[in-house]
Amino acid sequence: MKYCDGTGKCFRRSTKYYFIKSENVYCAYKCKLLFCKRGGCYMKAPVWYFRQYKCGMCYECNIKFYKEYAYSIEAYLRSDLTRT
Repeated sequence: MKYCDGTGKCFRRSTKYYFIKSENVYCAYKCKLLFCKRGGCYMKAPVWYFRQYKCGMCYECNIKFYKEYAYSIEAYLRSDLTRT
């Protein structure tokens, strides 16, 4: 069994914009999904998702500030997580 470190590793991605609680990870921190820091954005994700981007926001908000990251693997994911 895996253990969560409090950064939401107890959540896994089920689609591009949706995360679900994983039954294979033990979490003692009661992690919750958080909204993106940018006002008006309704993306809810665990902390580890936001930490992978330079501005600490979701991918779509990140590329508005850092255009050089627009061609990452994230851009090619469809909503069901398969690549285009």
